[in-house]
Amino acid sequence: MLFYKTLITIEVLSVDPYDPDTLEDVCHDITEGHYSGSWKAAPSVEVTKEEMTEALIAQHTDPSFLLNDLDDDFDIDDDDLDEESDYPDDYPNDYPDEEEGY
Repeated sequence: MLFYKTLITIEVLSVDPYDPDTLEDVCHDITEGHYSGSWKAAPSVEVTKEEMTEALIAQHTDPSFLLNDLDDDFDIDDDDLDEESDYPDDYPNDYPDEEEGY
């Protein structure tokens, strides 16, 4: 089975600092609100089951959410899901730098 990660970048332009609470807020603000915005999706990157497991844990998501066929000997400590995420810093760096754009 193949797994994929996709990085989506959203740019918001505003006259004041912008600090949204949710992705839903961002969507509303740039489509119906008083902000300008655009988004781009980088090409999806194929990842292994192990990489997907690590990425799900980094997002504080139980890997069984997407990986229903986990090995019986696979053990996840619930504390791993509660630790502060370093996502997307550990995301595969197959994407252009911010300065480069798409």
